[in-house]
Amino acid sequence: HGVVIRDERYKKSLKDLGADKSGKATFKRIRGPASPPLLFVSRTAIGPQGQAKGSIATNPEEVDQIVQSIWSKVYDGNIVNTFEHVVEFLGKYRDFLFIAPTFKIDPITGIDLHKSATTAAKTAGGLDGWAPADWALLPLKAFDQLAVLLNRIEEGAPWPEGVLHGKVTFLCKTPEPSLEALDYRILLILPLLYRRWASVRLANLRPWVASWSLDCMFAGIPGKGADEAWYESAVRVEHAKLHGNVISGAASDIQKCFDQISRLLLCVLLVLGGMPLCIARTYLNFHENLRVYNSLAGGLGKPYFKRISIPQGCPFSMMFITFLLRVC
Repeated sequence: HGVVIRDERYKKSLKDLGADKSGKATFKRIRGPASPPLLFVSRTAIGPQGQAKGSIATNPEEVDQIVQSIWSKVYDGNIVNTFEHVVEFLGKYRDFLFIAPTFKIDPITGIDLHKSATTAAKTAGGLDGWAPADWALLPLKAFDQLAVLLNRIEEGAPWPEGVLHGKVTFLCKTPEPSLEALDYRILLILPLLYRRWASVRLANLRPWVASWSLDCMFAGIPGKGADEAWYESAVRVEHAKLHGNVISGAASDIQKCFDQISRLLLCVLLVLGGMPLCIARTYLNFHENLRVYNSLAGGLGKPYFKRISIPQGCPFSMMFITFLLRVC
């Protein structure tokens, strides 16, 4: 089935390129999907040449320093010792947590990886030099070898050094480009090997997710999304209006939600809730050793580590947020 989909996409791509008289589609095809760099930011202190605080910095090196200094306060969190924090949390809230038997899961297969690669969206590539469109062209035998590698990693082997690098892109949340670093949503573009592993394991965990999901959850749950949430809300409002009833609602927004989650505590809660230890450990080992680089004009910033946070851009992240709402 994956081969048929790949062949049809390839034929359509060739047809589109054949009709491209201006060369724009050809250039876009060769370049691949792009991710926007951060071009400027407001200074939080006196600039290197005496520029006033609040003036605009455009030098990529200075922009990188400003962004890292601002976001490091978020990524450092308010936890002094993550291990002591886990012990304290469990001692205080253990009786309220969702605890379940460990879900049984089979080893990864090349067929799983091949299906994931051939059906995945053709998004931007990571710092490993691979794009999703590249992996969609690989033969099944290549994925058999990758499955062997990933199964060894799940057994406790370290992730290859070459894939422990991620690129940070900045998506502005305001109508106009902002000068404030915290006004941007941080999207982390991860290497293809990790993305395919996470996507396959997320699909494998569907029965486990179904065991703890609730009817009121509309994100991170297979087959559910925002459409179902707003449609149900609209029906409830309409029903109340037709019967002359008063209806009210509330909304809350957790500031920098993804960026303030302790990965160690998260993984402990996942394992207590039934996630296989091999998956939680593999996830934690990757992100604890991941170097990230800000995407800037002309290239990348200096590498740094995120002490706290789960990445927006990881297949697991939305499900993890939903799980935390369930257990906490």
